[in-house]
Amino acid sequence: MINYLVKKFIDDYDDYKNQRVRQAYGTLCSILSIICNIVLVIFKITIGLIVHSVAIQADGLNNLSDVGSNLASLFGFKLANKHPDKDHPYGHGRYEYIAGMVIAFLILVVGIQSLKESVVKIFNPEKVMFSFVAVVILIFSILVKLWMYYFNNQIGKKIDSSSLKAAGQDSLNDVVTTFATLVSLILTLITDLPVDGIIGTIVSLIVIFAGINVFKD
Repeated sequence: MINYLVKKFIDDYDDYKNQRVRQAYGTLCSILSIICNIVLVIFKITIGLIVHSVAIQADGLNNLSDVGSNLASLFGFKLANKHPDKDHPYGHGRYEYIAGMVIAFLILVVGIQSLKESVVKIFNPEKVMFSFVAVVILIFSILVKLWMYYFNNQIGKKIDSSSLKAAGQDSLNDVVTTFATLVSLILTLITDLPVDGIIGTIVSLIVIFAGINVFKD
């Protein structure tokens, strides 16, 4: 599917060194990611509130941070493609690296906030209502995130884009966190332990470490 979209929307799609082509690739990936993440946010926040699961809500908030990250990446590509001027004689390419740092900052903010809420749920647990609809949504989310990892990582390598590679890695991290959330939902059927808060805490820590790694890159 991604190859079809590339050929349809990007002229000279194999000219990876061309700044105009790089911007087109970045714009396409960012818009696709924004659409996918918004859909996942709506589904996860809604079902998380319905079944009283802080882990699912944390996962949804993580996807919401991804929307902000994708917007930062989108604007980063547009700014990086500006022509050199008097104040920037070598061009504006470093804006793309700044976008990557913004992505890292947003991931860290959401991770810390989610960690705080999850720890509270460990000591003040709320009964989670198991739902097959929630299971389906989480499995759907895992498949969507795997696809997002594939196209962001592949295109990031083709055009040598740090921000797209970061977005791809973030999607792969989301697969891990969503799987953990799915496990916590299933465990609520067999135990009264505060697994929702515990898994929410683990998910939040994974998000925080992912943000640190993206920032270091």
